[in-house]
Amino acid sequence: MLEYTIEGFNLHQPELGFQLLEGSSYAAEIAPRRVNLEVPGVHGEIPQWNDPLSSTNMTFNVRIRDQNPLGLRQKWQYLRSLMRTGGNNPVTVRRLEEDQVTSTQMQLLSMSEPDFYCAAGMITTTIMLHNPSGRWQSINASEQQLAIPGTDQVVTVAAASSGPITDALVRVRGPVSNVVVRDNTNDTGFQWQLSPVISASQYLLVDCATYTAWRNTTDDWEQRGSDVSSGLRTIGNGMLSLVSVPSFVVGNNSNSVTVSAAGTSSNTELTILARQTHI
Repeated sequence: MLEYTIEGFNLHQPELGFQLLEGSSYAAEIAPRRVNLEVPGVHGEIPQWNDPLSSTNMTFNVRIRDQNPLGLRQKWQYLRSLMRTGGNNPVTVRRLEEDQVTSTQMQLLSMSEPDFYCAAGMITTTIMLHNPSGRWQSINASEQQLAIPGTDQVVTVAAASSGPITDALVRVRGPVSNVVVRDNTNDTGFQWQLSPVISASQYLLVDCATYTAWRNTTDDWEQRGSDVSSGLRTIGNGMLSLVSVPSFVVGNNSNSVTVSAAGTSSNTELTILARQTHI
């Protein structure tokens, strides 16, 4: 059964007087930004295949029931408080399925004037939320070690995703003087090269979401040591964006990543930390 929570509160709890009604969104529309070129005297358009995602909207139709007027009012006010209006904070929405929990941060667009039925002690309203990122991500991130060097390697969280993963963390245990990570499908990736090199007792951490790189002394994903972003550059179509490769079999998609490096030894390891991403 599919369920949605807002700020941790399940919108469908009939025993508590809350129901998520028919007409609510199962999923948002897919909204890539397309830019194609039209040239005078040339038939058709010249396609630009890069297609970053745009924001999306979700709609929830919610009914509240309570025969006690005081109880009905309290539930209505509680539902409104979940929208965090005036709090200058995002609304955390989770999508709960039997084998998967995904989350995103949204903004309230509107909450309709309630349709009030006094005799039945019932209020119905429509909540429209805006998802600036256009994506949902799994709650927990997964670590995966890749061969360095290695070609056509599969990042499993990317293979299981329906949207691009653009916020992966990549950690390299030294020694390493030059490392390149590339998604072969969309030709995105990065190269890091800087002197002094990452020694055998150090770690390079690349944050793909913020285009930054750090020289660390431990393998802690949270550590941010010396900033070495000056040695970081994007390649191909931009910063590393991990995408799935469709298969002819449902649930059997793949992914393809190539890693190359210089100045390595048997001590060198490369690990990716990422979350499944869906649209």
